[in-house]
Amino acid sequence: SRVGYIPINRSNPKSAYRSLLLAAKKVEGGTSVLIFPEGTRQEPNQLGEFKKGGFILAVKSGRPLVPVSISGSAAVLPKKSFSIKPGIIDIAVGKPIPTRGISVKAVEPLMEQVRAAIQQQYRPVPRGDRP
Repeated sequence: SRVGYIPINRSNPKSAYRSLLLAAKKVEGGTSVLIFPEGTRQEPNQLGEFKKGGFILAVKSGRPLVPVSISGSAAVLPKKSFSIKPGIIDIAVGKPIPTRGISVKAVEPLMEQVRAAIQQQYRPVPRGDRP
């Protein structure tokens, strides 16, 4: 697509794998890829379980991971809605975490490191805040 969106069909493992291969080609070509490690949106101020796919992609490519936390998006774009409402969203970008030298079998500690970085930089936005 024009914006580089690569959908992941979580209900079809073969399709999800093909999407990750396409993302790998993009990364190898020098394109940065944004992956939401939880695979879906969460309740406000909740951090869900991380999926391994994006971490495996980073490890195989040797590219660093940049932890990003997003707060306040649930009030601005509620789940199952396409209607954007006015509000405040806080985005915090952390320091890159290197992946070179990490094996795919050792991806779990990397996942925990990224999770800890996201939790540490997360700043909740009170519900109802408006610009």
